[in-house]
Amino acid sequence: MVLPLSHIPPDSDARIIWIASEPARREQLARQGFVPDETVRCVRRSRRRRLFLFRVRGRLVLLPRKLAGEIFAEIQNT
Repeated sequence: MVLPLSHIPPDSDARIIWIASEPARREQLARQGFVPDETVRCVRRSRRRRLFLFRVRGRLVLLPRKLAGEIFAEIQNT
């Protein structure tokens, strides 16, 4: 099932399927490693789910809820 990254539970791996952002924002996300077919790990969500911490290509990246909601991914079986 494809879900926005903002709905991925902590300690889960997910494969990015597509990004529903305007081109400039997609380019910014790509520089951080958020591209289709990339596997990311949800490390932590803030208590009110305003911020999300992901591990992408060995780096930790903090995303606000709006950006995490524009990236759609499929949870990987672990």
